[in-house]
Amino acid sequence: MSKRVVIGMINHETNSFSPIPTDLERFSQRVLGFGQEILEIAPGTHTGLGGYIDAAGPDVQLVPAVAASAVPSGLVTSEAFERVLGELLETIQTTLESPGGLDGVALCLHGAMVGESFDDGEGEVLRRVRELVGPDIPVVATLDLHANMTEEMVEAADALFGYDTNPHVDGYERAVEAYQALEDIWSGQLRPVMHLEKLPMMPPTINMRTAEGPMVELFEMAREYEGESGVVNVSVFGGFPYTDVEFAGLSVLSLTNDDADLAAEEAEGVAERAWEIRHQFLKELTPPREAVRRAVEAESGPVILADVADNMGGGGSGDTTSLLIELLWGKAENAAFALIVDPEAVEACVAAGPGEMVGLSLGGKVCPEHGFPVHCEGIVRSLTDGMFTNKGPMGTGMVTRLGRTARVDLGGVEVLVTENRTAPNDPEVFRHAGIEPTEKDILVLKSRGHFRAAYEPFAAEVIEVDCPGFASPNLDHFVYRKLRRPIFPLDEF
Repeated sequence: MSKRVVIGMINHETNSFSPIPTDLERFSQRVLGFGQEILEIAPGTHTGLGGYIDAAGPDVQLVPAVAASAVPSGLVTSEAFERVLGELLETIQTTLESPGGLDGVALCLHGAMVGESFDDGEGEVLRRVRELVGPDIPVVATLDLHANMTEEMVEAADALFGYDTNPHVDGYERAVEAYQALEDIWSGQLRPVMHLEKLPMMPPTINMRTAEGPMVELFEMAREYEGESGVVNVSVFGGFPYTDVEFAGLSVLSLTNDDADLAAEEAEGVAERAWEIRHQFLKELTPPREAVRRAVEAESGPVILADVADNMGGGGSGDTTSLLIELLWGKAENAAFALIVDPEAVEACVAAGPGEMVGLSLGGKVCPEHGFPVHCEGIVRSLTDGMFTNKGPMGTGMVTRLGRTARVDLGGVEVLVTENRTAPNDPEVFRHAGIEPTEKDILVLKSRGHFRAAYEPFAAEVIEVDCPGFASPNLDHFVYRKLRRPIFPLDEF
């Protein structure tokens, strides 16, 4: 008799400092599908769900439940949470009661979801799943490298696998690994034991890349441990600091085959080294005016100006204007800016039409303290529906939905103005609007680091710019009320 596995994705990285609520509409702007719709969204994509689909053998029946992912923003509304989780639980219940029963659950989660009525979103998801399936049906899941881990997550799951890369290009591979754990549990080859080690540190995400910086050393240690007998996986979670919860911050999770002492030893070893090198996570950024000057004077391009604090992949509003103001003031030429989220400005561009001059009050509407609206005139070069397929290494094959999008020429700076929020991590964001990014001297990206996977191969230089925003690496800009204290780097040790 074939095995039956329910698969699903509930994914959100919540920035609790953002005033933008995450409701069902926010999910629908990115990914929101139910039941068999998932088998239209995920197959052939280099994603976690794509990995589960490809890993399942011919003797396994996958039962798709829900695929829900929203661009990082504020608290998930109770309505949205109960809707997507309810679909997952209903699918599990129906499968349990069917003649074939249920043999496993495989999920794609994030690890930093916070709702209106709970702080530990993934803990709540896994707890309710475990209550439904009981102690004997295995539950596995993948998690983002920026997860804020809790013991509740660990207790409710059989095996959890964190991403090994930042930018996150291995969601597919981690899902394949998680699925293999299911197979090994079924066959009796794996009796999973996990150990979570947390530290009094919550570093900013700016220096959590896995190609350079302190995470390289920590992951090298993790891989060495994984080479030892009995060790299945060691995940290093940098944590997500823009979530005001008690448990935010860096942690290490180890998974062994029926060896609790070994699991504790490996997790503690990596955690101790993380604490020793904690200051390496801090990084100096370049002031906006200096960054623009360097970009304008550069001998070759494109020079990427990364507006890391308004990274929509970390909960940024997507409409801060301080860097745009400096570009215009500095008379930048042959520059492209991705992007400014401003539905009102898009409407004005649509009303004007391609090739026409339009007057705009651009950006600065969500939080004027992060940069007031820019009053400007420009030419509408193109209008699109904002839909394109990712061709870069992150989310390959998935469709991005920007909403209606206008390409506005402000002289030397062409700005993409959109209705929806999304980090411009794939160069197709420019190409779909008629801009070839490799031919620009300056590219502005409202992104923290995921853009590097696709842009670094052709970028002449990357400058991380110190602008204001809801995802600023300067953590002392935020007021934490729930976070455990003392904690590095906010407090002295």
